[in-house]
Amino acid sequence: MDVEIDLESAIALVDVGEASSTTEIINAIEALLAHPDYVDGMDSIFDYSRCDFSKLSAENLKSVAHFLVPHLPRLAKRINLVVGRDLEYGLARMYGVYAEDIAPRERHIFRDIGSAREWFLSNKQA
Repeated sequence: MDVEIDLESAIALVDVGEASSTTEIINAIEALLAHPDYVDGMDSIFDYSRCDFSKLSAENLKSVAHFLVPHLPRLAKRINLVVGRDLEYGLARMYGVYAEDIAPRERHIFRDIGSAREWFLSNKQA
């Protein structure tokens, strides 16, 4: 797992690596929040393109959303998720539905980091 902060564009990039569990997803979120250059509310990209979430259940996805609740004041208002396979795309959509009720944020799903970054740059908030 790796966290990069682009201070110029105010975008955080979290490479989640080859995660396959909710523990690894939560560890990635914690790593972002602990990064010394992270600014509360910074637009964030989570790169799940190498992950295998085939063993995650709906309850697992809900548990990640519940984990976010106490951290909402610090988390990005806009989060882009990058996935590599149709399975993870579908799970990311399902997660978004659960999380919207529990931890509302603007979430988008992309197939590559460049598109996720470009979306933020093209849709900068004032």
